[in-house]
Amino acid sequence: MNRFFVLFVSAAVMWTAAAEAPSAEQMAMRAKLYGIGEGLATAVSLSSRPNHVSDNIQHYAVNGLRVEMYKPDLGNYILPVSVETTTPAVLRAINHDLPEMSGETFIGQFGEPDSHTANSLHYRGMAEICSDYMDIGLKDGKVASISWTFCSD
Repeated sequence: MNRFFVLFVSAAVMWTAAAEAPSAEQMAMRAKLYGIGEGLATAVSLSSRPNHVSDNIQHYAVNGLRVEMYKPDLGNYILPVSVETTTPAVLRAINHDLPEMSGETFIGQFGEPDSHTANSLHYRGMAEICSDYMDIGLKDGKVASISWTFCSD
């Protein structure tokens, strides 16, 4: 009887985990949003000068975005560290409906977040070998900001 109970509980836990996994469409939406963050970082760094540089991190604040890029001392390249939207206009440029989208609608399109609070949805990013993520800021239950943090391991 104990083995049956353990088997039943194990199956229920596995079924619940599988039921919460994002669909292929939701994963595609996450990948697209992740790519938009990378594109914004690259566009800002190529089209403007950093506001300041500290510890090989170039800091930009341009047109409703805050961007950080890493430039190694001996490298002839830069890598995105983070991007944050700071105005509804930028959200609207990413997707016209974002500033009016409820957290529930966002979850319906992008899947369950890895964690959440009353004011944010936290999603793991697309990288498999390092830690990266996207945070969706909510205000009055609606999407108010998006921030991307790229591989930092």
